[in-house]
Amino acid sequence: MSTPNPPDIIGYCETFLGKNTSDREIDIPGYILQRKDRQSDGGGGWAVYLTETTSFSRKNDFEISNIETMWFEVKPSYKKSFLLCFVYRPPKSLIGWIDKFEDEIKIAMKYNSDVILMGDFNINCLQPNKIPQRWLTALETYNFQQVIKEPTRVTNESKTLIDHIYVTSLSMVKEAHVSKYSISDHYPICMTRQEKLYDKKHSHSTITYRNFKTFNEQNYLKDLKSAPFQHIEFENDPSVCIEMWYNIFNNILNKHAPIVKKRVKKDRQPEWYNKEISYARKMRDKYHSLGMWAEYRFWRNRTKHIIDKSKQKYYNDMIKDSKDSKTLWKCIHSLNPSNPSKPHELITTGDHKTTDHKEIANTFNNYFTSCVEKLRHIRAPCNSNFNTLTNYVQMKSMKKRHNKLLIPPVKVSELFAEITKLDVKTSSGSDNIGPKILKPSAPFIASSLTYIFNRMIDTGIYPSVLKNAKVAPILIVIQEQ
Repeated sequence: MSTPNPPDIIGYCETFLGKNTSDREIDIPGYILQRKDRQSDGGGGWAVYLTETTSFSRKNDFEISNIETMWFEVKPSYKKSFLLCFVYRPPKSLIGWIDKFEDEIKIAMKYNSDVILMGDFNINCLQPNKIPQRWLTALETYNFQQVIKEPTRVTNESKTLIDHIYVTSLSMVKEAHVSKYSISDHYPICMTRQEKLYDKKHSHSTITYRNFKTFNEQNYLKDLKSAPFQHIEFENDPSVCIEMWYNIFNNILNKHAPIVKKRVKKDRQPEWYNKEISYARKMRDKYHSLGMWAEYRFWRNRTKHIIDKSKQKYYNDMIKDSKDSKTLWKCIHSLNPSNPSKPHELITTGDHKTTDHKEIANTFNNYFTSCVEKLRHIRAPCNSNFNTLTNYVQMKSMKKRHNKLLIPPVKVSELFAEITKLDVKTSSGSDNIGPKILKPSAPFIASSLTYIFNRMIDTGIYPSVLKNAKVAPILIVIQEQ
């Protein structure tokens, strides 16, 4: 208790306390006492101490059985809460004790699936053959794993491991051990939990995409064929023409493949992820929330099997179809991705440091769009003689027998051929119209687009809507020697 880093939560089992012992007599400075005394037969009981800085709530509504358990919801700052249960199982308990305790676990798991059980279970894990099968089934059902591996009660004649810590989130356990000192005939069991920062603001993200779930290509092309693209040819301004074209095309496309927004945990799923995995996960989570544990167990194992099978097929096909070393290395890197240890950082104006991707992209964008003007103001005007350059250009142009740079008009057949060459695997631009849509649409849009491109050549006007671009910073990693 007097160490620089004392434990946040301490539980004492078999306190033998009764109504004649006041809280003041067993108070520990800096801690809040929670106790549960045995109401009959004497002995037993729990006393739990939580530091004054620990945010928690007692979950009395979970304690529906007459067994010695104490449930708490612990709420770390800016992190997800978890459930902590202190348990004492008397040595002579019958198999019915497991059923009563499982009833409490069912209620707890519906509330929060991140659970820690710790205490004296009086089940010797050093003798696996003597562990009740009913207890092993319960642990497997709720995905509990026991993290204490050393004996907790040592005498001259025997060593037993009867004090346990069970967790559902093994990745959150930083360290678990048995302290080799004791104020009774049991060693204390200890666990350090590592908390991950949980920012609700960034726990999910919203993605925008075209929904092709009900897309029918025949109906789409039928509507596109009757679209009034010919009206565009009555306009001369390329900016007006392209705006009209987008309005006509998007009205038809949005009807058959609307743009939707979806809230997701990951803005991009791995390539081996498919609808079968998504369905299995939904069924698994459904039965978990309903507390139907036999069905949950089936779908949990089914989900894992489908994921493993899908990964195996994806990587086998990827290696089999590798035509060059680049594709093969892409496969190898995807199996063992190397993530940066910390986010990329950029110093912006005013020596402000940022790791926000959008702010970094805007900083680069502002720099490259303004650097030429800044250089023009910084450098002094020069009175250069351009006669030599002028004579050189005139000499070259005379050899080619023309004095103008001419761009030949675009032909419908040429544009149609270029559209059909598009790779459907490439992504769409800022207009959300990708090659997957443009290729089948080519027979009905080539003529109108040809007219627009030729008007751009004739007038020298490049519409502003076509000047938009997606800007993303890509870090070039240079390994330090």
